[in-house]
Amino acid sequence: MITDGERHHPIDVLLGREAGPLAAWLTAHPGMEIVCRDRAGAYAEGVRRGAPDALQAADRFHLWRGLGRAVDTCVGTAVSRRLHERHPAAP
Repeated sequence: MITDGERHHPIDVLLGREAGPLAAWLTAHPGMEIVCRDRAGAYAEGVRRGAPDALQAADRFHLWRGLGRAVDTCVGTAVSRRLHERHPAAP
């Protein structure tokens, strides 16, 4: 789904997750300055081909999800270390 990030409304829906249709859509709609997208490689390629001068940024959902996973990993590692320090395994 292509949405207008400033006005927060849908513009178009592309079928599939391939680079070609996105590149074609962007070429037909010039002037994109910033493209917020998920981390799919096909989308990155589509933007590179269809709007090569546009800045690519991760959308908020994927930024928060990535941050949450990183925090979960860090906290989990710290807790595991702390538990191991308090209760070391028997030799």
